[in-house]
Amino acid sequence: MSDKPFRSDGIDATNIVTVDMETNNLKLNKTTQNNNVLITNDVGDVTTKSISSLIIKDGNVNGIIDGQNQQFAVDYEYKPLTLVVYLNGLKLSKGEDFIETGSNNFLMLYPPMVGDKLKADYFTKN
Repeated sequence: MSDKPFRSDGIDATNIVTVDMETNNLKLNKTTQNNNVLITNDVGDVTTKSISSLIIKDGNVNGIIDGQNQQFAVDYEYKPLTLVVYLNGLKLSKGEDFIETGSNNFLMLYPPMVGDKLKADYFTKN
């Protein structure tokens, strides 16, 4: 059994989404043109899900980490109050370490230092 996800038509779907079958976590790599993702399980079944119904785990955080910048963004719009931010793997406190400032933006109350890593979990907006 290959550890690469494949669509039912045999096309390698690695660049679309990766599924960790032990934890059932999804890593979204790209969407189809109509904003859907293809999800493949370990026996090759394919499901199409709207991006609005996904939970993003370990999502990308965009912004310059230079010890001064405090404005950051995630890749997709999130539902209010669902954003969880991690600094170097440690969960931050909403209101004490960061605040949500827009549909995909947030403000770090203390700027991350050069070399720090930011990740985020959130529910995508409907």
